[in-house]
Amino acid sequence: MKRITLFIRKLTLKSVLVLLSLTFLWVIQFLVFAPFFLFTLFKGIKSEKEKQDNNAGLRNDTLIFNRIGDVSKIYGCNTRGVKYRWDIFDNAIRFLKKRVPSNQVLTALDYGSGSLVDTYELAQLGFDIDSIDLNSEALRTYKEMYDWNEVPIIPNIQSIALFELEKNKHYDLITAFDILEHLYNLEEHLAELYHRLAPEGFFIVTVPNKRSLFEKHFCHHYQLNIKNNLPLDTSGVPHVQFKTPKEWREFFLQAGFKVVTHDMSIGFLVNDCWHGFYGLAARKYLETPLIEIASIFKWDYVPYSFERKLCYPAWLMERVHVIDLILKPLLKHRWGWNLFVLSKNQCDVQKELI
Repeated sequence: MKRITLFIRKLTLKSVLVLLSLTFLWVIQFLVFAPFFLFTLFKGIKSEKEKQDNNAGLRNDTLIFNRIGDVSKIYGCNTRGVKYRWDIFDNAIRFLKKRVPSNQVLTALDYGSGSLVDTYELAQLGFDIDSIDLNSEALRTYKEMYDWNEVPIIPNIQSIALFELEKNKHYDLITAFDILEHLYNLEEHLAELYHRLAPEGFFIVTVPNKRSLFEKHFCHHYQLNIKNNLPLDTSGVPHVQFKTPKEWREFFLQAGFKVVTHDMSIGFLVNDCWHGFYGLAARKYLETPLIEIASIFKWDYVPYSFERKLCYPAWLMERVHVIDLILKPLLKHRWGWNLFVLSKNQCDVQKELI
C-alpha cells in the first residue's frame, strides 16, 4: 500500500505539471489559429465526402485494433475527431464491378481483417471473400458481432497466415488496411500478394507517412530497440516499416505493382499540430499513468479517452480539418496516411468510370 501511495504522489505532481503546460500551449495555439477558425465558419467545408454513418466515431478500446462502429476503410475512417471520407477505393471497386458481367461473382481477400468491418462491407457488396487474420481469439469475438445472414455470400473467415491460403488461388480485389507497416518481412508478403492478385485485379492499401509526428515517435523507439539489441516485438502491434509517400510508391513499384491512384488522408494540422504534438505528451505522462492506476484499483477506464477530450475534441477538429483541406495542395506530403490503389497493369480508373 505504501508503494501505491508513493506512486500516486509522484504521479500527481508530474501529471499536474504536464497538464498545466499542455493546457497553456493548447490555449496559445488555439488563439493563433482563431482567425482561421472564424474563416472556416463561412467556408462551409465539413468533410471530404458527405457520406456519414450513424455509428461513426463509436469505439470500444477493450479489444485490440477494434474498429466496430467505424465506417469501412473502403469509404473513409473516423479518427482524430474527424470523419474522413474518400472516393479512391470506392471508385476502384465500382470499376471492377463495371467491367464484369452482372452474374459474375468477384473474389476478394481481406488481408489482416481485424474487426471485420471491411469484410462485412465487401460481403454486402457481393464479393466472395477470404478474410484472414492471425489473432484467432479476437477474430472469433468480432465474428459474433455481425449478422452474416444479411450478406449474399458468407465470407470464409480464417485465422491463418497469408502463405497458408489455398495454393494458386487468385483474387480480383485484395485489401490491406493498416497492415503492411506491422510486417517485418514485408518484401516476402508483397511478393505473395502480387502472386495472389488476378491480372486485372486491384490491391488497395493504407499505410502511414513517416513524416508525421507519431510515425517519427514510433520510428525512434524502434531504432532504439535495434541499437540496443533488444528482442523484436513480434506481436504484430508496433509499426516496423517507416516510409515517406515517395518511398512507399517506389517500394510498391519495385515489388512489380503499378500505381493506379495515390492520395493522402488525415490532415497535417489535425494529425500533427493537435493529435501528435499534444497527444504524445498526454499519452506518456497522463494517459499511461491513469491506465496503470485504473488497473491497480480495477476501475472501468477507457484508454485514451482523456487524451481525445483534451487534445483534439471533435468540435475543434472539424474546423481544423477545413483548414487542412484548403492547405492540402501545399502540405499534402505531411498528411498522416497514404491511400494506394495498385495493380499489375496500369489503367485510368477515373476515365474508364465515366
